[in-house]
Amino acid sequence: METLLSAVVPASLSVLINSVFIMTGAVLILEITRARASGGALVNSARALATNPLLWAVVIGLALSAAGAQMPLSIERLLGLLGQAAAPCALVAIGLFLAGRPVAKLAASAALSNVAKLALFPLIVWLLTQYVFPLEPLWAVAAVLMAGMPVGANAFVIAGHYGVRLADASAAIVVTTAISLVSLSLMLILMIDG
Repeated sequence: METLLSAVVPASLSVLINSVFIMTGAVLILEITRARASGGALVNSARALATNPLLWAVVIGLALSAAGAQMPLSIERLLGLLGQAAAPCALVAIGLFLAGRPVAKLAASAALSNVAKLALFPLIVWLLTQYVFPLEPLWAVAAVLMAGMPVGANAFVIAGHYGVRLADASAAIVVTTAISLVSLSLMLILMIDG
């Protein structure tokens, strides 16, 4: 049980890094690209970034956490219920979007993201944790496993918000989730036994 609890810290840190840097970076790139396409890149980018709810959620969350703010219990419960409903709603939306698409077409659409997300990214993280930023074994295992997790529903939400490659994002979520059942198990076996 102690090992499980100590693994919470590196896993939580990974989620924080993903939320703050990777997801925010993706939104920034998409907003800047959209603004350039409509002309006046600097002004449009600044306006789009200042009004983007995805970025505001991260900024407000970090600010409240840094300030040690406590949510009133009623608001905490309401947000908890909304949070619990978010993943199932996203999965239903993904399912509705993919209904009727042949499985072979899904696999082909997600082939590159499968290899990148489930093999290449964990390999790069493993190499970094072994040779560039040596970590304690528990931290290294947690980092590699988090890197090998399937594509999350946030990809679908962001793709839908920006109208960019929604079919590919949906396919990547479904296919990487299915494959990760095997790939994560293999990674864990290799890292624990290795």
